[in-house]
Amino acid sequence: MELVHIEDLAQEVASATADVSGALSTEDIASLGFGARGPAAQGGDPRHWELHVTICMAKFILGTSIDLNALVTAIPNTTYIPEVSRFATIRSIRQPRYVAVISNTGIVLLFTSCDADPARLAAKRAARLVKRLYSASACFRQYEVRNLIASSNLGCRIDIEGFGKSINDSATQAQSPWHLRELSARRALVDVTLESSEGVSISGGSRNSATQLTQRGTRPRQAQVKVHASGQVSVFQCTSLREANAVVELLSATLRAHRKWW
Repeated sequence: MELVHIEDLAQEVASATADVSGALSTEDIASLGFGARGPAAQGGDPRHWELHVTICMAKFILGTSIDLNALVTAIPNTTYIPEVSRFATIRSIRQPRYVAVISNTGIVLLFTSCDADPARLAAKRAARLVKRLYSASACFRQYEVRNLIASSNLGCRIDIEGFGKSINDSATQAQSPWHLRELSARRALVDVTLESSEGVSISGGSRNSATQLTQRGTRPRQAQVKVHASGQVSVFQCTSLREANAVVELLSATLRAHRKWW
């Protein structure tokens, strides 16, 4: 496994974990495999562009108030330092690994490098641990993924200026789902509008079509895509790896058009 550039992802992770500052350490994130990515796509072939989960933040509630000092006494591998953070932190090295950050109101933010069923399994194990060792009244309710970050190495460089111009030009079209937020010599940041649903559907695929990524059920939200000149692509603010892949698929034609081989 290679490592992505930590600085390129640190800002987004810091934003995602701002509420638990002091409870989630750099070592915690590293233990989950933060920054790891799979092998580069061979020859920059879009058919082999595969995103890998960098970090997944989910939320659930235990349904009971928590005495954090008592929790630390009851559960091994748990820390609580009131001078540093108002949260207790449980760490598990059993696969799927997780770090659970717990408030005294029973709200849990769970961090893992898994997606879908493994991530939910990790959350259930954390809740079961609290129920078994701390309080029989603890439960597992209202689980949801709040922010999944995924990344990939495209196996080729990207003409960032050309890519950004194409995105900006196509964004003026009616019903375009993307917007160029930021462009520099090193990277482009693109907002992609998501309208929520139980399933992701994609209509179209070229940069000149009225491509839409739609979900039904809740209010629209946005995913962010960072495209680096080196060929690294990172997707933020998704709720599943499937959704992240669908977001990249929307941009695949434009990425293909601006590959560089030197």
